[in-house]
Amino acid sequence: MGYKTIYFTNQTIFQFLVCFQCLFLCNYSSVSAQTDCKEAIKRAEQAYQEGLLNQVKNILSEECINQLTKKEDKTQAYYLIVLSNLYLNEKGDAKNAMLQLLSLEPEYMYEITSPIEFQKFYDTFKVKPTIVVGIKGGINMSQIQSLKAFSVDDTKNSNNGKYDSKIGIQLQIAAILPITNRIDIMAEIGYKRFGYQFSNKLFDFQSIKFVETQAFLEVPLMLKFNFGNNYNFKKNRKKFLNKLNPYIFAGASATYLLSSTAIATRIDTGGETPLTLESQSLDMKPQRNTLGYYGIGGLGVDYKSGRSFLTFEMRYHYGFQNIIKTDERYSNQQLPLTYGYVDSDIAFRNLTINVGYFYPFYKARQKN
Repeated sequence: MGYKTIYFTNQTIFQFLVCFQCLFLCNYSSVSAQTDCKEAIKRAEQAYQEGLLNQVKNILSEECINQLTKKEDKTQAYYLIVLSNLYLNEKGDAKNAMLQLLSLEPEYMYEITSPIEFQKFYDTFKVKPTIVVGIKGGINMSQIQSLKAFSVDDTKNSNNGKYDSKIGIQLQIAAILPITNRIDIMAEIGYKRFGYQFSNKLFDFQSIKFVETQAFLEVPLMLKFNFGNNYNFKKNRKKFLNKLNPYIFAGASATYLLSSTAIATRIDTGGETPLTLESQSLDMKPQRNTLGYYGIGGLGVDYKSGRSFLTFEMRYHYGFQNIIKTDERYSNQQLPLTYGYVDSDIAFRNLTINVGYFYPFYKARQKN
């Protein structure tokens, strides 16, 4: 029994040592291969300098490039292959190598000292992204435009009340389609929530307050004009100011009303003891138009950070139509009879401030 135990233990140790040695050899082979390929880049650079262009392609085989772990090494290898094929007038192989280079690094930046043949060939490829997607969020403030006043008091004698804005929020998913280096199409879908407060004095002894909050689904479509260029991948973009892209935009949006709630308050001061009446949360959606239409204009700035870019913008929304359903103005009798409030015809104006994050997606291809 003791002999078998010792034999089993020795056999296990032997198998472990064999496995360890195999792993060590495999790892050593991998590291050795990577080292050889790094040396291959140096040999290829030397061959290129000596004009031995066919040797460059032989040295930098696809198998060798695949073993490289650093992106910088791979891009340098493809760069040398492109140059060699260009000088050998093998345009098909040069195109394939450039597509591999741009697939690996779509925002590849060549050196200013690169041969003019490479620069001209690079310019024949599409380097703008096919689409840029991102997310935006921020705050908004509403400005209420009174179109026609209604009141339980005489509107000719009253001051028609006062509208004050409330801080709201919005969140959007956005997509940008680059058309040229200067012009983009921006499309978004987002959630917006904003509110306002209406206050007024009635009959010289009453004051009323009406606070409404609305939530929308908003779909803007805009045209963006860039003063800078987010897709300039030349080496001179290292400076901070060269990474900034100011822009302006204009367009239109449609909104769909998700909810509208309000709280009405009436305070009577005519008696010895003031009387205060405050409502529960009221559903105002039946008395509001479901669809809204806005004109949009604004400005902003992008900051390029690596592949992605950050954005900051301000925009103004101009509402075109009355948000009140005129045929439902008096459908909630509780508002005028208990709280002394009647909807006036109003339109919304809205100022928004957004910050966002965007990431471009590329598909390397040569221009026609």
